[in-house]
Amino acid sequence: MKLPHDKNPLGKVKYLFPNPHAVYVHDTPYQQWFNEPVRAASHGCIRLEDPFSLAKLIAEEQGVESLMDNVISARDLRESKTFHLKEPLPIHLVYWTAWADENGRINFRNDIYRRDARDTQSLSQLASL
Repeated sequence: MKLPHDKNPLGKVKYLFPNPHAVYVHDTPYQQWFNEPVRAASHGCIRLEDPFSLAKLIAEEQGVESLMDNVISARDLRESKTFHLKEPLPIHLVYWTAWADENGRINFRNDIYRRDARDTQSLSQLASL
């Protein structure tokens, strides 16, 4: 098990949630990756640029703002610390290869998982019914 520290590729925070693909959300010490146009360097897990803002949102949603004090104090530990939520939190992951930004400009990205062609074919079959 990799312990949280500055050189750990998973960073200091990892959010686990039940899913059949063993995907989780984590921070990274390599913040420069967030400036890259292509960031598909992990094995399906999701890197967060600011993991502690997500912790704050979760604590507020759960109604336990005191959780942030524990998270902040655990941040500098050299051992793993696990926090459990009182209530399940729904997780919705989306995979977008096209979207409109805040200026209404359409953005397109490479479909690294090759889902667009499959989805287009499925939609075409439905449309022909």
